[in-house]
Amino acid sequence: MVGRTFELLAANPGGLRLFPGIEDWQGEQRNLARYVFLHPAARELWDDWDNAVRSSVAWLRGLAGIEPGAPDLALIVDELMLKSPEFARTWDRYDVRGNTGGRHVYHHPEVGDLALGYQGMTLNGTNGQHLVVFYAEPDTPDYDVMVLLDKAAQGQASKPSASSAQ
Repeated sequence: MVGRTFELLAANPGGLRLFPGIEDWQGEQRNLARYVFLHPAARELWDDWDNAVRSSVAWLRGLAGIEPGAPDLALIVDELMLKSPEFARTWDRYDVRGNTGGRHVYHHPEVGDLALGYQGMTLNGTNGQHLVVFYAEPDTPDYDVMVLLDKAAQGQASKPSASSAQ
């Protein structure tokens, strides 16, 4: 589940593992727009990173058209303008586009290539929260890879951390 400015509010273990390294970010730092532009793994993760860039910016631009003075929007836009020249260039194009579904191809460093469909649904009664579901057809290699990601995440969660082992 993501908030209206792509803050990651909740994820199942495999879903979190789909974005390598995001689990190392804590709390409010976990934002998928921040990940696209600032995480070193992001550029290699998406087969079409430019599309991920355009989609992220266009969504935020759409929100800016509705609520130009929103503090949460200003925080993420200001940060990305400062830290990412690619974000700044794309932001200046003024593209606006909603995106509720589609397909992405990923080059995942742990499990290899996979193509996933995704569907986003706005949750009524929330402040723009979206439930995003990634899926693969059963009995396909992409489905098997998602199962591997989920199992790897569960295995990681069951291992004691260094601090709990002391």
